[in-house]
Amino acid sequence: FDFYNLRDNYAARENGFDLQLQGTKWFQEEQALNVLIRTDFTGFQDTAKQSLNNFFFNPSFTYHGDIFRAKVGANIANSNNEFFFFPDVEVSINVIENVLSAFAGAEGTLQKNNFRNLSDYNPFITSRPDIRNTNYNHFYGGITGELLGADYQAQVGYKRANDLALYLANEDTIPRFNV
Repeated sequence: FDFYNLRDNYAARENGFDLQLQGTKWFQEEQALNVLIRTDFTGFQDTAKQSLNNFFFNPSFTYHGDIFRAKVGANIANSNNEFFFFPDVEVSINVIENVLSAFAGAEGTLQKNNFRNLSDYNPFITSRPDIRNTNYNHFYGGITGELLGADYQAQVGYKRANDLALYLANEDTIPRFNV
């Protein structure tokens, strides 16, 4: 679990609590069933109160074959009584044993844009941000392996983000950034 309390000099304060529970069940010592349950609570207060609470349920099953591995799962998220369904899949295959493997996958999640995350990235933000989630979907593929004693990996991907936090300079006497 993780707990934090953050305050600034303008009477804004934020509390956060993140709890993760994870378990793995092995079948035939090769196939893994993973389950992750996560709660992420944030309460922000300045002149008004805001809260952003996320819940995640992430089951996945990984099958290991002779020359391939396949992971099939989902990331089911709930935020403000709205459900989001994200993929959590990956397939890899050994093309040349220990020299070249190819992989492809898709994953997604909610990224919280709270006062702590935003001010860590840009400490000059205003004290009244609108906290919300960014919705990510990531699709990728590539190759990996070992050649002449050196490990290598090459990957290409595409990531789509909805409600991404951006920073705009404001016109106040003390220059700061609005989110």
